[in-house]
Amino acid sequence: HDLGAQVALVHEQPLLAGQPHGKGELVTPRLKYVGDFVKGQMTGQAEIEYKGGAKYTGMVRDGKKEGTGEWTRPDGTILKGTFEKDQPLKVEEKK
Repeated sequence: HDLGAQVALVHEQPLLAGQPHGKGELVTPRLKYVGDFVKGQMTGQAEIEYKGGAKYTGMVRDGKKEGTGEWTRPDGTILKGTFEKDQPLKVEEKK
């Protein structure tokens, strides 16, 4: 993933083979990720705030929404349910 030119990583656990593994925070020009890392990948439980106002809380795999979560769009619409490869699969929409 090209995360942008300015990247800040705050990692609370020891590195595993030079990569973040465990809880941490990653800030790029496009997003702020607070959650789990597995062998350097954003994978596990997380909160992601996107530039533009969207927010996602839930499970991620390789930096994409994957599994159960809640995605709040910039207009305030909330999608809650199951996501696959960053896309809503089975969700309930609330305004």
